[in-house]
Amino acid sequence: PAIFKYNVSFRPVAPREPISDFRILYVGWPREEHCLDLLLEAVRRINARPDRKVGVDIVGDSPYLRQVKSLAAEKGVGDSIRYHGAILDYSKLAPIVAGCFVGYALYANTSRSYYGYYGFPSKVFHYFSYGVPVIASNLTEFSETIAARKLGFVIPVDIDSLERTIIEAMQSHATYSDNIRTFVAAHNPVAKQEFRDRIDSLRAKG
Repeated sequence: PAIFKYNVSFRPVAPREPISDFRILYVGWPREEHCLDLLLEAVRRINARPDRKVGVDIVGDSPYLRQVKSLAAEKGVGDSIRYHGAILDYSKLAPIVAGCFVGYALYANTSRSYYGYYGFPSKVFHYFSYGVPVIASNLTEFSETIAARKLGFVIPVDIDSLERTIIEAMQSHATYSDNIRTFVAAHNPVAKQEFRDRIDSLRAKG
């Protein structure tokens, strides 16, 4: 039986190099509902500690990004944020992902009326394909799979939970990365076979 309802395969995950610079990855079309303001506040809080430093890599572009940059400067974390713009070339994305210890996929709206509740954020495919665990909202089977297989952290949308989870991820990201590699290795053959079966079924129907 399928272990994940989406019959889409991930890129095979190679063992990751040790992380020395703790950076959080966001990939997507920046919007207010993606809780980037919450992420900046978490970075501000963590970097105020003498023993913790984190940064953020933002891959993507949108008009809302101007507000993000302004807020980062206002919170005094502008130097901790790298803006890469939209990247369509995987060869350029790979080294950015490789330098991050956790991906970010929080959504402000987690109600069943929200269209994203029934989908699977594509950014997570980028994260998992490089063995990067994710901090995610509680959205449908997406979050159930992450929590059950320990592929990341499913949290409520609040600043204390986010700050605490980022610190936890700094300490345990390697274990979660190993879990992702195991999950992808088990999931991909199932997904590919389901895809082939689907194609065969369509061909049989003419």
